[in-house]
Parts: sequence; structure tokens; C-alpha cells
Amino acid sequence: ATLIGGKPGVELLVDREYASGPYRSRIFCFQEGPNVFIVDHTVPAARYDREKVVLDTLVESLLFGP
Repeated sequence: ATLIGGKPGVELLVDREYASGPYRSRIFCFQEGPNVFIVDHTVPAARYDREKVVLDTLVESLLFGP
């Protein structure tokens, strides 16, 4: 588990192979009350490292009220 906006969550890294080439997905799942939220970022594998910092910044910026 990881902390997402101060809340516990799960991070998954999934590599997929399609006819158009390899893709990498980074998926964050977290719960706030009865609601479950999923952030799924999927890009061609060659772009993953370049765009990783953008997703990190987004996920770190998620804040929840009391």
C-alpha cells in the first residue's frame, strides 16, 4: 500500500503487448468513504519514463477533506 493524498491506496504497474506495440499502465486505487477512485495512466512503453513525473505530480497533489 502507498499513501495517496494522505489516504492508503494501492499502486499497480502493468505491461501489455498490443499489435501496435508495448504499453505500460500505472494504476492507483484508493478509497474515500464508500467511494473507490481509480487513476489509470496508460501510454506507449517508450513514453512511460518521460511522462512518469507528470503522473507523480498529479497523484501527490490529491488531497481530501476531513
